[in-house]
Amino acid sequence: MKTLRIGTRRSALALAQSGQIKQALEKAHPNLKVELVGIDTKADEIHQTKFSTEPLQSLDGKNFFVKELDDALLEGKTDCSVHSYKDLSLDRPKGLIIAAIPPRANPRDIVLFHPHIHEKLAQGKKLIIGSSSPRRAENTPEFLQAALPNCRSKIEVKSLRGNVNTRIKKLQAGEYDGIILALAGLIRLEANLAEFPKIILPLDVCPAAPAQGALAVECREEDAETKKLLSGLHDIPTAAQVAKERAILKQYGGGCHQAFGATVVNDFLFIYGKSDAGKLLNEVHFAAPVYSGNVVAWDGSQYRSDKTQTLPLPINITLRDTVFVTHHRAVTPEILPQLKGKRIWTSGTTSMQKLAAMGLWVEGCGENLGFASMREMLEEPVLQLPPFNDWSVLTHEDAVKDWENAIATYRIVEPQDVPEGLSQATHIWWGSGSQFLRLKSYAKHATHHACGAGKTAELLRAHNIKPDIFPSVALWRKALQK
Repeated sequence: MKTLRIGTRRSALALAQSGQIKQALEKAHPNLKVELVGIDTKADEIHQTKFSTEPLQSLDGKNFFVKELDDALLEGKTDCSVHSYKDLSLDRPKGLIIAAIPPRANPRDIVLFHPHIHEKLAQGKKLIIGSSSPRRAENTPEFLQAALPNCRSKIEVKSLRGNVNTRIKKLQAGEYDGIILALAGLIRLEANLAEFPKIILPLDVCPAAPAQGALAVECREEDAETKKLLSGLHDIPTAAQVAKERAILKQYGGGCHQAFGATVVNDFLFIYGKSDAGKLLNEVHFAAPVYSGNVVAWDGSQYRSDKTQTLPLPINITLRDTVFVTHHRAVTPEILPQLKGKRIWTSGTTSMQKLAAMGLWVEGCGENLGFASMREMLEEPVLQLPPFNDWSVLTHEDAVKDWENAIATYRIVEPQDVPEGLSQATHIWWGSGSQFLRLKSYAKHATHHACGAGKTAELLRAHNIKPDIFPSVALWRKALQK
């Protein structure tokens, strides 16, 4: 029986990650014995010393978290190493190769809050958020300012070091009002988060570090036998995602001073923050269609804003403990009091912020990429959410049929005449599925139908229309101008 030695840091998270690889290898190769070899790194040593409070970016050294693992591998003391891919620099030691990138865990960041957060928000007191990441310090305060309920508090990011358990203990002790962590790490540790109010940071405005949530399994380049053993763990879609993200890292600068995030989700690469050169970044890379020739556009989103009205409907039902709000307009004055204290999720970042302005705590959103894209996240055991058939869904009257346990809280009232310009339009943005169903017969000259990535796109496909998918109507409008 061959023994494969996996080099790993000794932290609880590193051991959990390496343990997953060990189990996967032993399952795939029943005659293989896998041994975890714990190795102390400079990073682990500093975590145990008086320097553990220093910001990470003040500590020098390429491959700060992994050098000792690299040395052990190159010296033949281990056969492979398991790394959090985001910890690896772009320049790796000669002689090592990434032999496998397993399927990625959720790449998002999560903010855990001390239970006193509600009192401090009500009093408008300053909030101290713990993180030693320049990226998180750059992107998170502005988002939280708009995403916390009726937030009048100043938000300050204060350095936070240590392993996950140490950081959580500092939060529990009240040293911080909130701390920012990688959701993937909490998933792998099977952490109990029940005591903490929480917010999942949306990737469109708070993208994660390139390759966050992904593991990299390295071995010696000439070790053909180990490469073959590891090859079965490799996930091609994950590898393609992290390659795009690390290309952005190479373009704009990386390392511990990195103040931007870059994350691929649903084929959209979200980039947000500040480059090493100080350039403000707010980009979305995706396979956008190129429009040419005579373009006559009709914007259903603008039409909905300008021409349609919403009519609140009477409600005579008690909401369940967990609620999905399909659009912020679904929270009418009548239903609002029932939502206090509920666990709330919504469709996108704008709705999340609009609901916060109504005084509601919203745990997360789907980044306007469609409910299907967030379903896996809602089923993560670490979030301790009920099965979705135990949720209440708030939506408009025409969309009730598309959801389980849906409650119609409002009606969309549109003019009955043909919208100006629709019958001549060649390029159309559909603001909703119900809008498409009501107006599609007038779109006689449309050659390009565009929409977001959710249920409207599903409906168009069901009508044998291949839609152009954009992450936002703003980017569709921009594409029309090229």
